[in-house]
Amino acid sequence: MTEIIIKKRKTLSLNRTPKSEETPKKVKPVTPPVPPQISKEEKELNVKHCIEQGTKEKEQRFKACRSWLFSKWPEIFDKKNVRPLALGIYREIQEAHAEDGGKDVLGFGSAIPVKRNLSKWCGHTDYLKALIKPDAKRYNLQGQVTGEVTEDQASTATTELKRRKRL
Repeated sequence: MTEIIIKKRKTLSLNRTPKSEETPKKVKPVTPPVPPQISKEEKELNVKHCIEQGTKEKEQRFKACRSWLFSKWPEIFDKKNVRPLALGIYREIQEAHAEDGGKDVLGFGSAIPVKRNLSKWCGHTDYLKALIKPDAKRYNLQGQVTGEVTEDQASTATTELKRRKRL
């Protein structure tokens, strides 16, 4: 037969009572510095003001960029005759922004406001409908044809229009 040997493990225990020879050390509690007292209402007003101020500035830059785009290239950014934009047109717009004086003269940077405006323009329902037209062409800033809309791009636009239930 097989013998089973069971060994008992040694257990460690903690002494819960301090030895009489050792005295426990007293630790002074550390108190954090007290910040200046601001009421809850003042905090909310301050946060609200900062958000409103930032939002107003962003909105002003967005509108300034939109008016610059629409006045500089009215044939490309025409709400009545929407045309698909050339791929990479963002770089051309950045160059034109620098030529026109940049942020100092125009009042907005070339990155975020331009991207936001292009994103809004290219996401507009009329723009998507222009992409799905048969034989749709893409146009650069001078109004010249630079390419065609691919079937994949047209199908993506169709899918988005169906999602919006506008087709």
